[in-house]
Amino acid sequence: MKRWILILGLILLTIGCNGKSQNAVDFLQGDLAFVAQESSVLVVNIAAPTQPELVATLNLPGRVLKVVADGRFAYIIYEQYLETIRTGLQIVDMADPAQPQLQATYNTQHYLTNAIVQDDLLVLAHWEGITLLDVANKNEPQVVSELPDNARNYGLHLDGNQLLTTWGGCDFRSGLCIGGLRVYDVSNPQQPEEISYLEQDELPGYDVATSDGYAFVNGKGVWVVELTGESSLQINGRTQTAVGDLYNGQIAIQDDIAYASQTDGLHLLDISQPTAPTNLGRYVPTGYLFDLTVRDQYAYLVSENGLEIVDVTDPTNPQLLGAYATGSPVPIAPQPTATP
Repeated sequence: MKRWILILGLILLTIGCNGKSQNAVDFLQGDLAFVAQESSVLVVNIAAPTQPELVATLNLPGRVLKVVADGRFAYIIYEQYLETIRTGLQIVDMADPAQPQLQATYNTQHYLTNAIVQDDLLVLAHWEGITLLDVANKNEPQVVSELPDNARNYGLHLDGNQLLTTWGGCDFRSGLCIGGLRVYDVSNPQQPEEISYLEQDELPGYDVATSDGYAFVNGKGVWVVELTGESSLQINGRTQTAVGDLYNGQIAIQDDIAYASQTDGLHLLDISQPTAPTNLGRYVPTGYLFDLTVRDQYAYLVSENGLEIVDVTDPTNPQLLGAYATGSPVPIAPQPTATP
């Protein structure tokens, strides 16, 4: 009973990756970055990392929570304050980056928090579970299946036919945390099956990525879960931080390095020994990070102040290479969002 009381009392953040195993797409597509800024998405040309340039601005009906891109299309989750708090999804054709074209809108009663797309499968995380959409026809996305779990899901990661989801948070007053990791088989999207489930006190689960058979979950540090024994998951390793319990951190993996955002910045971790990750370096951005991805020798960070491109060639000494500052940054601190 205490655990459920704690879950109900959580104050969770709603903020809204190249490597051995990464989400199929992120907010980068070729030489373009799609940068969330309040109720807009900035289309930024990153061909010259030292001098990113604005190509276009796409206005949304409300605050942008998440942007993912796949081919010529961008999938954008946004939040509206009407009579109640609502969220929606827009599919935008970016064939001409200077003139984005709205392709379709998907409305739902769920409070959406995250999205990931692989081929024609779009996965949405929300406060009541997971929704799988068929987006083969971009004009008419169709619900394929629902995975209700009554958990406020945030993290999503697709690794082949495996879907990993995370949920969790920390009590605003007591600081007590709880989190979870679920693994699904989505080889048949119409009938996804839960393979395993792990719930853990003291560790919120805000985001997840995989590498070499391990899941790396970001939340008040990074916790490591071996996936080979799928039916009985357990934490096999952890790096702990004193901060980050109420911060919806993100994580990306490239080669043997994990890039994890915490309240005090971007942490670069050596995961060559997965169960014993070690700190390599840290980069302090100009604001709180709410999205990140890594490609080749660069980390791309979306913060309250815009886009920062960081050279991570030397992971012990990451250096700012270029930036595109937004004219109207999001709030300077992560803001808890009331239950819709």
